[in-house]
Amino acid sequence: FIWTDVNLVLLLLGPYHIPGINNAAWHGLFIHYVVGLWITPAGYVLIYYFLPASVKNPIYSHRLSLIGFWSLAFFYPFVGIHHYLYSPIADWAETIAIVSSMMLIIPVWTVLQNFFGTMIGRWQGFSRNLPAKFLIVGSIMYLVGCFQGSLEALRSLQQPTHFTDFVIAHSHLTVFGTFVVWAIAGTMYVWPRLAVVRAAGRRGAGVPPAEARLEIKDAPLWSFRVGNWGFWLVTLGISAIGLVLTAQGLQHGFMLMAGTEWVQSVNAIRPYWWVRTLTGFSMDLGMSLLVYTLMKTSLRTR
Repeated sequence: FIWTDVNLVLLLLGPYHIPGINNAAWHGLFIHYVVGLWITPAGYVLIYYFLPASVKNPIYSHRLSLIGFWSLAFFYPFVGIHHYLYSPIADWAETIAIVSSMMLIIPVWTVLQNFFGTMIGRWQGFSRNLPAKFLIVGSIMYLVGCFQGSLEALRSLQQPTHFTDFVIAHSHLTVFGTFVVWAIAGTMYVWPRLAVVRAAGRRGAGVPPAEARLEIKDAPLWSFRVGNWGFWLVTLGISAIGLVLTAQGLQHGFMLMAGTEWVQSVNAIRPYWWVRTLTGFSMDLGMSLLVYTLMKTSLRTR
């Protein structure tokens, strides 16, 4: 709630009342507050609840969760201008952003240790557990995306990557590859159980008896096979997008540093964009299969 209010103040004041380069710095703070202090905590809530619930194992360490939360709260507010290195913004402010970006290794590694620690002794049957598969894939994407984010905050790497799709790869892996995928996992877990509850209420059952409670607890999706196809299409799509845009961004950046003409550099990276389009179709098809599975799950309980 507090961070949401801060984001609202930054949004209302920044674009209209702060001139020049300070407006760019303010914009960087706002964007990163939205991602790091609003979307990220919301994503943590999803996986901290649904991973233990889906694998039927308590969270690995409450202490690690506290370290992850408070280190995120302490370091993330200062990373906002790490995309504006080599700009007229003061060097000391840029350096603070760089150091804070490096320190984000603390919340990233602690929460990931918590997530994978929760999976200890629960890998059997993992291949048949769609919510857990989405949650773990999202965790891997979180690791890769955050690693990219810290690397591109270094002056030596930001010079070739700043104006390229390397940055877009990083944002796709974190926002979609992590938080959207975690939201999909929560939906896959909750939806069939809500469908059973709704069906029981429609029958006038009120509070379900013990048999109905067991049915709710283990409510399956309409088709694991279709849902699994959706999982793999989404996973392969977002993985390919991250890989392709990362490679494209590095190639484009070094071409520009070598003095290549802009139009020539764009023509050289055009094949990467075609591949990105195809991988986007893979993600669209995967999401469509997941939506279809959820719809059939609801219809099955009528």
